[in-house]
Amino acid sequence: FITTGGNYLGNNDGHCLVAKFQDYQTPDWAYIYASTGRDYGRHILELTDGSYVIHGKLNGDDNNYGLIHIGSTGTLLSANQHVYPTDAYLNEIQPATSGGFFGTGSLELPESMHNALLVKYSSPTVVDWAMTYDFGLREAGSSIVEASSGDLYMCGYSRGYNPTVRKVFVMKLDGTGAVSWAKSFQTNDYVYLNEVISTSDGGVVVSGDGNPLDGSSDDDDLFLFKFDSSGNLVFQKTYSDDGWDEITAIGESADGGIYIMGSTDSCCFSAYDVFLLK
Repeated sequence: FITTGGNYLGNNDGHCLVAKFQDYQTPDWAYIYASTGRDYGRHILELTDGSYVIHGKLNGDDNNYGLIHIGSTGTLLSANQHVYPTDAYLNEIQPATSGGFFGTGSLELPESMHNALLVKYSSPTVVDWAMTYDFGLREAGSSIVEASSGDLYMCGYSRGYNPTVRKVFVMKLDGTGAVSWAKSFQTNDYVYLNEVISTSDGGVVVSGDGNPLDGSSDDDDLFLFKFDSSGNLVFQKTYSDDGWDEITAIGESADGGIYIMGSTDSCCFSAYDVFLLK
């Protein structure tokens, strides 16, 4: 397996780290990307030719999100300071069945507004197309997945200048980024949708976390939504306990169930434990 991250050296300086392991105890190779500022990798994806693309922050500036492309043995192939276009950042990259990959995040507009962003790359240096989506607030895409049908599902969140005006959204898109349907939900406080997966029955499951949807407390709940391919809500589940909870990954089991992994400091666990639910 391969992983990416970073270290912090102080004075807004640090390096992007990539490490390839033969198993959980045996490293194969390591790569360090170091610029004049702080660098770190947020997500890494293996491409069909065996090389890897990493997206993260480059050169220390808050606006300098970029892509690093390295070979199968950790040699640098390219490093682009900006993704697409200059005033944009990505939250996630995922493979495309046609080759290349998708990236979702946010595009900064005049007057500090933002639209959710979807970019299709044919390679780490070539953009095929880009689309933006506006729900009337400040939007960001948080997760993207391509279903076996070739359709895309994307989720994210938006907020206004008034902290209590917030939405989360789920969209189905065709292979060119055009919207087939979109669902948005008004929330009372900090709520984020953080991952979307397609399911074997043709539906889509979206996970999130944040304050209760009814605004009843400051504790963090876990949320799970499932939609069919037409956008109809199949179920909505909330998992609640005292304290702070966060979902970091979801997946579908062989029997059609859903795995949820995350971290928590709720009352039934000790401080900041990792959990796995099915």
